[in-house]
Amino acid sequence: TSSYNCSTENGKFTNRNFPKYCNICVYELIRLVYRKRINRPNYNQMAPYVAFFGINTFVAGNLSLMPAINDGAEISYQKGNWWVTIHFGNTKDAITQYQSEFDTTANVLVYRSQNLEYSRSYGVNTNFSFRVASWWKMQNYFSLNRNSLKTKHLNSNLKNNKNVFSVNSNSTFRISESITADASVLYESAGM
Repeated sequence: TSSYNCSTENGKFTNRNFPKYCNICVYELIRLVYRKRINRPNYNQMAPYVAFFGINTFVAGNLSLMPAINDGAEISYQKGNWWVTIHFGNTKDAITQYQSEFDTTANVLVYRSQNLEYSRSYGVNTNFSFRVASWWKMQNYFSLNRNSLKTKHLNSNLKNNKNVFSVNSNSTFRISESITADASVLYESAGM
């Protein structure tokens, strides 16, 4: 931290080049992440029993479910109180719950978990915090993602792509030394 002329006082970064009321330190960080994860089907998704909703409708387990393999990567950049992250994720054989299948010969509707061919997501997230006034602090988060999936269990498999946007802003107001109030705003566009 010496290259940015920073020091710590009471566990907080401070920069002596700024006026005392700023109490910030300019620092930068780049982070690269790769992850691989296996999601195995749970007992309820594979259970060989059925639960009836009606005479011709029931939920059943699926003994042919495969584990889902997820690969993901992200790069993050931080400067002070601002973060930006670009990410990508691909899940082969993603497990979805309660997929409907209609058997025309038996006139039966069955809901069961199924594997997708893939589920993908990529996008950018950013968050930052700042003090609007000495008594008002804000934390803001923005996210823009592209999600896509493809089924593999239907006679005519579906592909679906969707852009998803979300905004989350939280404000903390100091009313007195012992009383604070919080206000939050959340917006999420329709997802898959």
